[in-house]
Amino acid sequence: WACSYSIAGMQLSLRLDRIDRLEDGRLLIIYSPRGSPERFEADAARPPQPQLPAYALAAGAGGAEVAGVLAVYLGRENIRVRGVADRRERIARLPATAGGAADWPLLLQRWQRRLQRLVEEFLSGHAAVDPQPGACERCHLHGLCRIDPARLAVAARSDGDGDGDDETDEQASDAAEPQ
Repeated sequence: WACSYSIAGMQLSLRLDRIDRLEDGRLLIIYSPRGSPERFEADAARPPQPQLPAYALAAGAGGAEVAGVLAVYLGRENIRVRGVADRRERIARLPATAGGAADWPLLLQRWQRRLQRLVEEFLSGHAAVDPQPGACERCHLHGLCRIDPARLAVAARSDGDGDGDDETDEQASDAAEPQ
């Protein structure tokens, strides 16, 4: 499903992998990325997977109501799902917004503001070196990096175990596996 979405004066060309219409008429946005499962924090100030909020906003721009977004990672041994829905019953073991269905429209508004800020920063040339938590552990460009390793070590210690996993991530990780 190809679409365009206008934000902060920029036209984004998006190609959504799949959209399912649920029994109540709302939409479920499904993204099938390649590679290892990445964390998804629905309410992060700087979304680690901004394409999921962008897809939800684009699909909802035409007046349709979106009920959730999923990134489905297909592995040899299992299926991993990351994302969020308006209520817990949408997808087994997938986290819902903190306030349930009542909080969903507020989350969409926050996504709109946060994505608008990201696009505005990009258009203004803002290029701060500010990696997502855990990004350096997956990066292969250490020789070109401008990140201070000491600062990263302090950040990892204050983050707990530094592996990027959290309770929500674990709850969602096996959402598509049989119960």
